[in-house]
Amino acid sequence: MSQVFLCDREAIQNIADSVALKGKTVLEIGTGEALLTRELAKRAKKVVSLEVDKELMPKINKNLDGLKNVEVNFIDARQASFDYEIVFGNIPYHLSSELLFKLLDSNFKQAVIMVQKEFADRLIAEPGGDDYGRLSVTTQAKANVKKLFDVPKWSFVPAPRVDSTVVLIEKSDNAVLNEELVRALFSHRNQNVRKALINSHLVSKEKAQELADLVENKRVKELTLEDVEELSLAFH
Repeated sequence: MSQVFLCDREAIQNIADSVALKGKTVLEIGTGEALLTRELAKRAKKVVSLEVDKELMPKINKNLDGLKNVEVNFIDARQASFDYEIVFGNIPYHLSSELLFKLLDSNFKQAVIMVQKEFADRLIAEPGGDDYGRLSVTTQAKANVKKLFDVPKWSFVPAPRVDSTVVLIEKSDNAVLNEELVRALFSHRNQNVRKALINSHLVSKEKAQELADLVENKRVKELTLEDVEELSLAFH
Protein backbone atom coordinates (compact mmCIF):
# COMPACT_ATOMS: atom_id res chain seq x y z
CA MET A 1 0.00 0.00 0.00
CA SER A 2 1.52 3.29 -1.13
CA GLN A 3 1.59 6.01 1.51
CA VAL A 4 3.63 9.10 2.26
CA PHE A 5 4.62 9.92 5.82
CA LEU A 6 5.02 13.33 7.42
CA CYS A 7 8.50 13.49 8.96
CA ASP A 8 8.96 17.24 9.51
CA ARG A 9 9.12 17.61 13.31
CA GLU A 10 8.18 21.29 13.27
CA ALA A 11 5.10 20.62 11.16
CA ILE A 12 4.11 17.73 13.43
CA GLN A 13 4.45 19.93 16.52
CA ASN A 14 2.47 22.74 14.89
CA ILE A 15 -0.37 20.38 13.98
CA ALA A 16 -0.50 18.94 17.50
CA ASP A 17 -0.56 22.46 18.98
CA SER A 18 -3.36 23.71 16.68
CA VAL A 19 -6.14 23.25 19.24
CA ALA A 20 -6.27 22.75 23.02
CA LEU A 21 -6.24 19.03 23.85
CA LYS A 22 -5.88 18.87 27.62
CA GLY A 23 -8.41 16.43 29.07
CA LYS A 24 -9.81 15.55 25.63
CA THR A 25 -10.28 12.27 23.79
CA VAL A 26 -9.36 12.85 20.16
CA LEU A 27 -9.72 10.90 16.93
CA GLU A 28 -6.87 10.64 14.45
CA ILE A 29 -7.60 9.57 10.88
CA GLY A 30 -4.49 7.89 9.51
CA THR A 31 -1.94 6.73 12.08
CA GLY A 32 0.84 6.36 9.53
CA GLU A 33 4.09 5.80 11.43
CA ALA A 34 2.49 7.34 14.56
CA LEU A 35 4.79 10.38 14.80
CA LEU A 36 1.83 12.76 15.09
CA THR A 37 -0.04 10.20 17.20
CA ARG A 38 2.75 10.33 19.76
CA GLU A 39 2.61 14.11 19.99
CA LEU A 40 -1.18 14.08 20.32
CA ALA A 41 -0.92 11.52 23.12
CA LYS A 42 1.40 13.84 25.05
CA ARG A 43 -1.27 16.54 25.00
CA ALA A 44 -4.61 14.70 25.09
CA LYS A 45 -6.29 12.45 27.63
CA LYS A 46 -6.67 9.72 25.00
CA VAL A 47 -6.05 9.24 21.28
CA VAL A 48 -8.12 6.88 19.15
CA SER A 49 -6.26 6.41 15.88
CA LEU A 50 -7.41 4.75 12.65
CA GLU A 51 -5.05 3.04 10.21
CA VAL A 52 -5.93 0.82 7.27
CA ASP A 53 -2.43 -0.60 6.64
CA LYS A 54 -1.63 -3.44 9.07
CA GLU A 55 1.91 -3.67 7.70
CA LEU A 56 2.67 -0.49 9.68
CA MET A 57 1.95 -2.22 13.00
CA PRO A 58 5.63 -2.84 13.95
CA LYS A 59 6.60 0.79 13.28
CA ILE A 60 3.50 2.06 15.12
CA ASN A 61 4.19 -0.14 18.14
CA LYS A 62 7.79 1.05 18.25
CA ASN A 63 6.91 4.75 18.07
CA LEU A 64 4.14 4.44 20.65
CA ASP A 65 6.14 2.31 23.08
CA GLY A 66 5.41 3.33 26.67
CA LEU A 67 2.28 5.34 25.85
CA LYS A 68 -0.82 3.95 27.55
CA ASN A 69 -3.39 6.44 26.29
CA VAL A 70 -3.44 5.45 22.60
CA GLU A 71 -5.86 3.04 20.93
CA VAL A 72 -4.97 2.11 17.35
CA ASN A 73 -7.72 0.50 15.29
CA PHE A 74 -6.72 -1.13 12.01
CA ILE A 75 -9.80 -0.23 10.00
CA ASP A 76 -10.77 1.70 6.87
CA ALA A 77 -11.74 5.17 8.07
CA ARG A 78 -14.74 5.08 5.76
CA GLN A 79 -16.24 2.41 8.01
CA ALA A 80 -15.44 4.14 11.31
CA SER A 81 -17.31 6.69 13.38
CA PHE A 82 -16.04 10.27 13.36
CA ASP A 83 -18.22 11.29 16.31
CA TYR A 84 -15.46 12.83 18.43
CA GLU A 85 -15.24 16.39 19.70
CA ILE A 86 -11.80 16.85 18.15
CA VAL A 87 -10.55 15.13 15.00
CA PHE A 88 -7.10 15.13 13.40
CA GLY A 89 -6.34 13.66 10.03
CA ASN A 90 -3.82 13.36 7.24
CA ILE A 91 -6.41 12.48 4.63
CA PRO A 92 -5.36 10.45 1.56
CA TYR A 93 -5.65 12.64 -1.50
CA HIS A 94 -7.87 10.18 -3.39
CA LEU A 95 -10.34 10.06 -0.48
CA SER A 96 -10.35 13.78 0.36
CA SER A 97 -13.93 14.59 -0.66
CA GLU A 98 -15.43 11.36 0.64
CA LEU A 99 -13.84 11.62 4.08
CA LEU A 100 -14.48 15.36 4.34
CA PHE A 101 -18.21 14.95 3.71
CA LYS A 102 -18.32 12.05 6.18
CA LEU A 103 -16.67 14.32 8.74
CA LEU A 104 -19.06 17.20 8.07
CA ASP A 105 -22.01 14.88 8.65
CA SER A 106 -20.51 13.70 11.96
CA ASN A 107 -20.90 15.03 15.47
CA PHE A 108 -17.61 16.89 15.92
CA LYS A 109 -16.61 20.40 17.03
CA GLN A 110 -13.10 20.95 15.68
CA ALA A 111 -11.00 19.18 13.10
CA VAL A 112 -7.40 19.77 12.08
CA ILE A 113 -6.99 18.19 8.68
CA MET A 114 -4.07 18.03 6.27
CA VAL A 115 -5.04 17.83 2.61
CA GLN A 116 -3.54 18.55 -0.79
CA LYS A 117 -2.97 22.32 -1.14
CA GLU A 118 -5.18 22.54 -4.20
CA PHE A 119 -8.02 20.86 -2.29
CA ALA A 120 -7.58 23.26 0.64
CA ASP A 121 -7.73 26.23 -1.73
CA ARG A 122 -11.13 25.00 -2.89
CA LEU A 123 -12.38 24.62 0.69
CA ILE A 124 -11.62 28.22 1.63
CA ALA A 125 -12.38 29.86 -1.74
CA GLU A 126 -14.61 32.92 -1.88
CA PRO A 127 -17.32 33.78 -4.44
CA GLY A 128 -15.91 34.83 -7.80
CA GLY A 129 -12.58 33.09 -7.31
CA ASP A 130 -11.19 30.47 -9.67
CA ASP A 131 -11.32 27.79 -6.95
CA TYR A 132 -14.88 28.56 -5.81
CA GLY A 133 -17.33 25.78 -6.50
CA ARG A 134 -19.60 23.12 -5.11
CA LEU A 135 -17.00 21.90 -2.61
CA SER A 136 -16.54 25.44 -1.25
CA VAL A 137 -20.28 26.03 -0.80
CA THR A 138 -21.19 22.67 0.71
CA THR A 139 -18.28 22.80 3.15
CA GLN A 140 -18.82 26.41 4.23
CA ALA A 141 -22.52 25.72 4.76
CA LYS A 142 -21.67 23.23 7.49
CA ALA A 143 -18.45 24.59 8.95
CA ASN A 144 -16.06 27.50 9.29
CA VAL A 145 -12.81 26.67 7.53
CA LYS A 146 -9.50 28.41 8.19
CA LYS A 147 -6.12 27.79 6.60
CA LEU A 148 -3.45 27.25 9.26
CA PHE A 149 -0.24 26.67 7.28
CA ASP A 150 1.26 24.97 4.24
CA VAL A 151 3.41 21.85 4.45
CA PRO A 152 5.89 21.57 1.54
CA LYS A 153 6.30 18.25 -0.24
CA TRP A 154 9.82 17.77 1.06
CA SER A 155 8.33 17.38 4.55
CA PHE A 156 7.21 13.87 3.59
CA VAL A 157 8.90 10.55 2.90
CA PRO A 158 8.70 9.65 0.11
CA ALA A 159 8.11 13.16 -1.21
CA PRO A 160 4.80 13.50 -3.06
CA ARG A 161 4.40 15.61 -6.18
CA VAL A 162 2.34 18.32 -4.48
CA ASP A 163 2.40 20.48 -1.36
CA SER A 164 -0.13 20.07 1.44
CA THR A 165 -2.08 22.48 3.64
CA VAL A 166 -3.35 22.12 7.19
CA VAL A 167 -6.82 23.56 7.77
CA LEU A 168 -8.93 24.06 10.88
CA ILE A 169 -12.58 23.09 10.43
CA GLU A 170 -15.08 24.16 13.09
CA LYS A 171 -18.61 22.77 12.89
CA SER A 172 -21.23 25.46 12.43
CA ASP A 173 -24.68 25.39 10.87
CA ASN A 174 -24.14 28.37 8.60
CA ALA A 175 -26.76 27.52 5.99
CA VAL A 176 -29.24 24.88 4.86
CA LEU A 177 -28.69 23.95 1.24
CA ASN A 178 -30.48 21.74 -1.25
CA GLU A 179 -27.70 19.47 -2.49
CA GLU A 180 -29.47 18.60 -5.73
CA LEU A 181 -29.77 22.29 -6.57
CA VAL A 182 -26.17 23.02 -5.61
CA ARG A 183 -24.93 20.16 -7.78
CA ALA A 184 -26.97 21.37 -10.75
CA LEU A 185 -25.89 24.98 -10.42
CA PHE A 186 -22.18 24.40 -9.98
CA SER A 187 -22.05 21.97 -12.88
CA HIS A 188 -22.41 25.19 -14.92
CA ARG A 189 -20.49 27.58 -12.66
CA ASN A 190 -19.56 30.05 -15.42
CA GLN A 191 -23.15 30.52 -16.57
CA ASN A 192 -25.81 32.75 -15.04
CA VAL A 193 -28.30 31.14 -12.70
CA ARG A 194 -31.18 31.04 -15.20
CA LYS A 195 -29.11 29.42 -17.93
CA ALA A 196 -27.47 26.97 -15.51
CA LEU A 197 -30.83 25.79 -14.21
CA ILE A 198 -32.28 25.40 -17.71
CA ASN A 199 -29.24 23.49 -18.92
CA SER A 200 -29.39 21.20 -15.92
CA HIS A 201 -33.01 20.28 -16.77
CA LEU A 202 -33.81 20.54 -13.08
CA VAL A 203 -36.71 23.00 -13.33
CA SER A 204 -38.94 24.58 -15.95
CA LYS A 205 -37.89 27.75 -17.74
CA GLU A 206 -40.47 29.67 -15.72
CA LYS A 207 -39.11 28.35 -12.41
CA ALA A 208 -35.55 29.02 -13.55
CA GLN A 209 -36.45 32.65 -14.19
CA GLU A 210 -38.22 32.92 -10.83
CA LEU A 211 -35.17 31.63 -8.99
CA ALA A 212 -32.75 33.72 -11.04
CA ASP A 213 -34.67 36.90 -10.18
CA LEU A 214 -34.06 36.24 -6.46
CA VAL A 215 -30.31 36.70 -6.93
CA GLU A 216 -30.29 39.18 -9.82
CA ASN A 217 -29.39 36.34 -12.19
CA LYS A 218 -25.75 36.36 -11.09
CA ARG A 219 -23.22 34.00 -12.55
CA VAL A 220 -23.16 30.83 -10.49
CA LYS A 221 -19.54 31.27 -9.42
CA GLU A 222 -20.44 34.68 -7.94
CA LEU A 223 -23.22 33.35 -5.69
CA THR A 224 -22.61 33.84 -1.98
CA LEU A 225 -23.51 31.21 0.58
CA GLU A 226 -26.52 33.35 1.50
CA ASP A 227 -27.59 33.45 -2.17
CA VAL A 228 -27.43 29.68 -2.47
CA GLU A 229 -29.40 29.25 0.74
CA GLU A 230 -32.09 31.62 -0.55
CA LEU A 231 -32.30 29.66 -3.79
CA SER A 232 -32.49 26.39 -1.85
CA LEU A 233 -35.39 27.62 0.27
CA ALA A 234 -37.30 28.74 -2.84
CA PHE A 235 -36.44 25.66 -4.88
CA HIS A 236 -39.54 23.62 -3.97
